[in-house]
Amino acid sequence: MAHDQAVKILAELQNREQIDALRSQIARARAAVAIRRANVQRAMLATKSAQSRIVTLINNPFWRNTAAVELTPAEAPATTQGTVDLHNAFQTALHYRPEVAQHMEEIREAQVRLGISKNELLPTLDLVLETYVAGLDGNYDVSDSIGSQFADGAPSYSAGIVFQVPLGNRAAQAEFRRREAQVAQLMHELNAVLARVSLEVEVAVFDVQAAYQELQGRYEAMLATDEERKYLYDRWRLLPGDERTVSFVLEELLDAQDRQMEAESSFVRSQVAYTMSHFSLQRASGALLHFGQPMHVANASEHVTVPVGGAPTYGLSP
Repeated sequence: MAHDQAVKILAELQNREQIDALRSQIARARAAVAIRRANVQRAMLATKSAQSRIVTLINNPFWRNTAAVELTPAEAPATTQGTVDLHNAFQTALHYRPEVAQHMEEIREAQVRLGISKNELLPTLDLVLETYVAGLDGNYDVSDSIGSQFADGAPSYSAGIVFQVPLGNRAAQAEFRRREAQVAQLMHELNAVLARVSLEVEVAVFDVQAAYQELQGRYEAMLATDEERKYLYDRWRLLPGDERTVSFVLEELLDAQDRQMEAESSFVRSQVAYTMSHFSLQRASGALLHFGQPMHVANASEHVTVPVGGAPTYGLSP
């Protein structure tokens, strides 16, 4: 946009060269066009480099061997303030963070082992039932041996109770204390994990709020620089070109266009930062793999455009 504005100014100056435009003004406008054209080329190269890095990270051999691949976001950056609740974000982290689930499972297993070791402290009382039959016969006569165990000798049986009380029971008590210490250690580890997760979620929530405040400030600054540029452009067009004041106004106009370009770039960066802060919050709460689908990748020889038609527009909703 800044490049097109400089080209328009240069064209107007060249058309007025035989009337009131000064050669110094034309040279200044031509220099601005050259600088901004170089900036456009540098931005295009940076975009291609970023796309190449993404393709390399994805490691798809079909994309790497095809030059006609374009990666574009499927959604425009967020400009509206979403509802971010710290309590709900922390509850989501408790549900989705894998380290929390892992420590909870380890604690449950340790509590089961603690219950088993607690039962081992109690005396042992067993009911024992036994039965016995026997029958033998020579010459591998299996059928007679099976019959003789009930005919020649009567089956025997017995029943009893076995009661055991180890003296001191030191082994079971040591095992019980070890299991208790293991559960206590796992509880301390869980508390440490919860504290770290809580801190990460809290920082992510605050980062979302701060990013939105920055987004609002960048938006207001961009509107202000745009108003300044329009005012200087109208003033430049109304002044006679042969006056010395026009050169100063032209310089201020080109500087205002540069400031507007920087303000627009800062606003776009703040949009990206605000969008990324939401993904950081989803990562901190462990919900990124469940909700985050930020990009659609096109096949070869095609591209996906941002679903906003026409020229770029600015809008910021409270």
